[in-house]
Amino acid sequence: MLTAVSSLKACSLEQAEVAAARGAHLTRAAGVADLDGALEALASGRDAVLVSAADDAQHVFYRDAAERMAERVLDLATAVPIAGLILIGGELATCVMRRAHATAEPLASPWPATPALALTGGAVDGQIAVFKSGARGGPGWIDQAASVIRCLRRLREDAHVA
Repeated sequence: MLTAVSSLKACSLEQAEVAAARGAHLTRAAGVADLDGALEALASGRDAVLVSAADDAQHVFYRDAAERMAERVLDLATAVPIAGLILIGGELATCVMRRAHATAEPLASPWPATPALALTGGAVDGQIAVFKSGARGGPGWIDQAASVIRCLRRLREDAHVA
């Protein structure tokens, strides 16, 4: 599972820290070289969480930081198979979808204004994703979203087998 957090809201940063405490690899993504640990984690089946580096978001326009994070997300999504995609920060989700030339179809609505989506096109084709704004959800929200994605993926796989 690949989670990317471009929001610097305290809620979002706490969610990333909780996911790391529960076993996800946490990378404060200041540059492309910083992705090695995330890539290794994903390749070995571990979840990875990328968080915009505070200095990145403070010294550039938020949109530019989201664009750089979107590029990192798509680099990882094309380099190694991922179980799903969680994007925290509306600008980040927009940038990923635009860069990937992808579309999204709602699959479920496990939270208000935060649907689970089937993605089609580009580097994210076939992925199940959850996008949310930075100010939503409790500390364990990333784990909850990952569980929803894994459940929807199993349902999809079971439907293809039947």
